[in-house]
Amino acid sequence: MMRKAILILLVTTAIAIQTVHAWEMNITIVFENKKTLNLTFGMEDNATDKFDRDRDIPLPPPPPNADFYAYFKCGDPLFNKLLKDIRNYRLWELVIKTNRSVELEWDRPPIPLYMNIGGRYIDMTATSSLNLSPGNYDIIISGYKNETLISQTITPTIPTITTTPTTITITTTTTEKTPGFDISAQITALVITMLILYVLRKQ
Repeated sequence: MMRKAILILLVTTAIAIQTVHAWEMNITIVFENKKTLNLTFGMEDNATDKFDRDRDIPLPPPPPNADFYAYFKCGDPLFNKLLKDIRNYRLWELVIKTNRSVELEWDRPPIPLYMNIGGRYIDMTATSSLNLSPGNYDIIISGYKNETLISQTITPTIPTITTTPTTITITTTTTEKTPGFDISAQITALVITMLILYVLRKQ
């Protein structure tokens, strides 16, 4: 009986560790008139940062003279605005343009997530809503509090005929990709699998 209980516990724990690698959640945008718009984001091991036909949903064309839109920015050359964005790492870029006040609402995420709004960090596991005034917003959602779009400056020195160096500054912007899960989770899952095999052999 004890071996059976241990086996059930190990299997349940292993399943929980594996399922955290594939998840999705909604962000609901609530307008003043109580109308809502749902956007979905999440993670899956085989997803990409481009448009995945079997996972993502593109943003339909907005109506003429729209005073509001929201989407996840995507690196795909054809579908670069998404209503649903599933990736294999913890970094999303949410774009919101609104001429009215709105409220963002979300359920507790399965992993630690932070919103970065112009240097202001929101812990999405500690709160479940956020009020936004009219304006344009570029919101970074990440698994790490200090995740940002990294700017790198390269300054080469080019000599002129008078041998006086001229400095040219070239700025490039890259996005740092954060792994979707820690290696410790994989090791834990492997240890649990070995324990399950050990218990089965003893029966």
